[in-house]
Amino acid sequence: MTSMQPAYDVIIIGSGIAGLFTAMKLDSNKSVLVVSKDELKCSNTNLAQGGVAVTFNPHDYNSHVEDTLKTGFNHNDENRLKIMVEEGGSNIEALMSMGVHFDCDADGNLLLTKEGGHSKRRIVHYKDTTGQEIIRGLLEACLEKDNISLKDHIFVTDLICEDDQVQGVKLIVNDRIESVYASKVVIATGGVGGLYEHTTNASIATADGIAIGARIGAEVADMEFVQFHPTALNKKDDAHFLISEAVRGEGGILRNEAGEAFMERYHPLKDLAPRSVVSKAIIEESNKQGNQNIYLDVTHLPEDYIKNRFPNIYIKCLSYEIDMIKDLIPIVPVQHYMMGGLKTDAIGRTNIKGLYACGEVACTGVHGANRMASNSLLEAIVFANRVAEDINVAEVIVPDLKKSFEAIDDSSCIKSHTYKQQLKHIMSEHVFIFRSKHDLIYALELIEGMNVDLSKKCNSQEAFELRNMIFVSKLIIKAAIARETSLGSHIIEGE
Repeated sequence: MTSMQPAYDVIIIGSGIAGLFTAMKLDSNKSVLVVSKDELKCSNTNLAQGGVAVTFNPHDYNSHVEDTLKTGFNHNDENRLKIMVEEGGSNIEALMSMGVHFDCDADGNLLLTKEGGHSKRRIVHYKDTTGQEIIRGLLEACLEKDNISLKDHIFVTDLICEDDQVQGVKLIVNDRIESVYASKVVIATGGVGGLYEHTTNASIATADGIAIGARIGAEVADMEFVQFHPTALNKKDDAHFLISEAVRGEGGILRNEAGEAFMERYHPLKDLAPRSVVSKAIIEESNKQGNQNIYLDVTHLPEDYIKNRFPNIYIKCLSYEIDMIKDLIPIVPVQHYMMGGLKTDAIGRTNIKGLYACGEVACTGVHGANRMASNSLLEAIVFANRVAEDINVAEVIVPDLKKSFEAIDDSSCIKSHTYKQQLKHIMSEHVFIFRSKHDLIYALELIEGMNVDLSKKCNSQEAFELRNMIFVSKLIIKAAIARETSLGSHIIEGE
């Protein structure tokens, strides 16, 4: 691996849509470092299937806002929600100008689909691999810019902060910890799926961004609101594969073991109810029948349409001998998204000077207590653009370079891996869709009693990840204990 320069104007942690879009929107005269802990294309964005919710017609802005407020149980920051909706169209156009493609009709008009919580068709997409197309386009665009350095397999262990001003990052390079400096750092590391046994998230989503920010004093908010997606493929060895909400948007129907379309008993929007409602309904149906035999049915849709609209999902299901043209798809809810995170203002700034956050790692307040389908990628580009605009006009501060190197080893990896599995099991058993105060307190006690000595210096990436996972799990559980009544994705058992 080539050595990195000791200082940049901006360091961006994460190479998903939020990180790459921020990099692209920064002025070309700024030196930018984008780091990813895995391959550059490895992110939650890359796994996104459905699309991006966007309203181009100002007359429809209120409709998009109202749908999101209903889905978020009115816990949303309405002013920032309006910003997201009103600035969405121009940012989608900017994304397209960077080389990202979306499905269009023969006349070149964008094709729109509908998903849970939406009252209208407003989701742009690229078949069922929208995220892959976005990352492809953004990575190619970034590679063409001389001021952007993209580095993969770089793990950020901590932020450097002095006098409430971020100074840079500490990261693992060539088996040692190095300090790289910048007066502006953007955290765009994605979600917390790695805290659970089953998740739709990429394997790298171990809550690192929230942890490194909160450890230096960055405020967090809404940590109790963890979203569980209702339709992941229910196969023991691959329960995390997402069956996009767009499948229900195009007419897919949820059925129980008896073949009944049960969602009409739970919500007027039936299969397109908000995700927290659908996930809760699936668990209740499963409990009634005494097993997890819940299915998604698209057998009534035309064969050619299924193959052309959902080629990736169709092929994946076939690999499990499930032909969605004639077979029901077994599904189960799994962890999917984090509504909470590092608290930011309407520009993406945290309370730490020079530290920004955007994408899933941030809590802008737009999603409320339950995110509406396909609003995540929209939020990412709108607030990434705002972050970039603020940095472009911000004062240039030359950091005080202090060279430091620290050797690490991986001797703790095996033990850290065992603790990780224990943590995932605790979170999956006690901090899942249905919660009780007793279970939450018990989960906190179990995690605190895991006998992991975090006072000692971490000496491997796996150990650093474990430290982050424990730290953020406690934030989630404590926030859940503090909220004693159900709201959105935070569902108290029995209510």
